[in-house]
Amino acid sequence: MLSSNMTVAECPLSPTKLGKLIAQRLDLDKPISARRVNEALVQAGLQIAERVTNSKGKTKIEYQLTERGEHHGRLQMETAQNHSKTVYIVRWFKSVITLIIDEFKN
Repeated sequence: MLSSNMTVAECPLSPTKLGKLIAQRLDLDKPISARRVNEALVQAGLQIAERVTNSKGKTKIEYQLTERGEHHGRLQMETAQNHSKTVYIVRWFKSVITLIIDEFKN
C-alpha cells in the first residue's frame, strides 16, 4: 500500500527545456534559446558564468549556482560528450521560471 505522503521528486530541467516551457507560457512561436535563458539566469543572480580554457586553448562558458540559485537548481553529474570524463552541469527546477519569465515578455 502506498502512503499518501509520498511525493515524486521533480526532474531538473536544462536551459533548452526551460526555453521551450517559457515560450509555451508566453504563447511564442519559437522556443527561447538556451543561451538567452542562461543570460537571464545570470541577470537574475541565480548563476554566474565563468570562461574557462581547456588544455587545447578552446574557451567555453561554465555556469555555477549562486546561493540564491541553489534554491531553484542543482548541480548534476553527466558524462561529457565525446569524452570519457564526468562533468557537473546546472539543472533547474520549474520554480525558476517565475523568476525569469519577465525577461522574455518584450
